[in-house]
Amino acid sequence: MTTLEFGVDFFYLMQYLQFKGNPTACDVFDHAVVDLLLFQWELTIEEVDEAHRLAVKKAENNQLGNVTDAIVRLTKYASEDAGRKMQLVADLATVVSVQKYNLTDAQKNIVDGFQGLLDVRPSEFQFAINRGIELAAELAVIGHQFAAANRIRANPN
Repeated sequence: MTTLEFGVDFFYLMQYLQFKGNPTACDVFDHAVVDLLLFQWELTIEEVDEAHRLAVKKAENNQLGNVTDAIVRLTKYASEDAGRKMQLVADLATVVSVQKYNLTDAQKNIVDGFQGLLDVRPSEFQFAINRGIELAAELAVIGHQFAAANRIRANPN
């Protein structure tokens, strides 16, 4: 799997989880969180931008396929390394926790299904989930601080 292919599949899965299957929906904060997570997978700014562009183009042309296809490719890639497994699980938890989304049963099944797909012990899975939830909380604090600072700058009186 190339870096770009990984980025497209990652973006698609995260958009699916965030926006309940609408891969062209966009929220600036949520998009920034996914970008940040992709940087942690060592994608460059250019690769993240290209992956996003390709994912949106494929979505608009109905070429993304089923989200389960992306899941299979991502889990195969992550399964090659224990660190990647934990990072993928933590990233899933970060994305679904960042704004306290109410997951559909299908989305919850996707997240929970990664434990078996990645062949991870329940304690390891829960540890990675907790790490992702903590990162989501940290990002939410930063996002709220940034938004508050911008409101103050826009209305200094």
